Order: sequence, then structure tokens, then C-alpha cells
Amino acid sequence: MSSYSADYVFFVQDDAVPDIELIKPQADMQAALLDEDIQLKASFADDFGLRSGTLHLRDSQGLIEDVELFSFEEKQTKLHSHDFSIVLEEYGFVEGDVIAAHYSAIDWHESNGGKGVSKIFFIEIRTEQAK
Repeated sequence: MSSYSADYVFFVQDDAVPDIELIKPQADMQAALLDEDIQLKASFADDFGLRSGTLHLRDSQGLIEDVELFSFEEKQTKLHSHDFSIVLEEYGFVEGDVIAAHYSAIDWHESNGGKGVSKIFFIEIRTEQAK
């Protein structure tokens, strides 16, 4: 054995699913119909690289909309934050409506189930701002 040889130890980690953090809102909220829009923000991270992110909106009737927030052509992006506005008047909401929302993200390693999902949050529609 040569005095110039070295021992190397390699650690292999399994691919993790994308992590999604709610920034705004961080919990359920109420929104007034008089407000122009609802501001949402989330942070997305992945060890292998993010491919796409989606915001899923549902009401008591089912699907409102799935909004693709971003889509990357290369797996270089490992961290991304995204803002989105829900314009209330576009959906025809009335007092008492509740929107269920969550985010999902897919990484570049889909064969290992590379889809992450955020916790769900609810937005209750009111006629006036909660005090």
C-alpha cells in the first residue's frame, strides 16, 4: 500500500420529496369581499431540483382552479418562492364561501415519487373585514 493512498467514505441519501412552506397565509384566514385580492406566498425547496409548482384551489362545489405557478426546463433550481393573488370578483364568491387551498411541487426525480404537497389552508369569504 502506498503512503499516498487515501480512504474515502461515501454516504448516499435517498431523494427527498419537495418541501413547501406556507409564508402567507401561514394558517386559515378570512377575506372580505370588498378586498381587491388575497395575497398568497409559498417557498419551495428540493434536494434534487424543482421541476414545477402548482396552487390548487377548491370550493364546496369542487374544483375552482389548478394554477401552475412555475415550471423549470432544467434541474438547477433547488429553491424558489412564489407570490400569487386571488382576485375575489373573478370567481363570484358570496359571504360564507370557503376556499380550500394547498400547493404541490414536483422534482426532477419523479420515478421515486418526487411530489411534495403542502398542508391545506382555508379562506373564508366575509362581506366585511374581520375585526
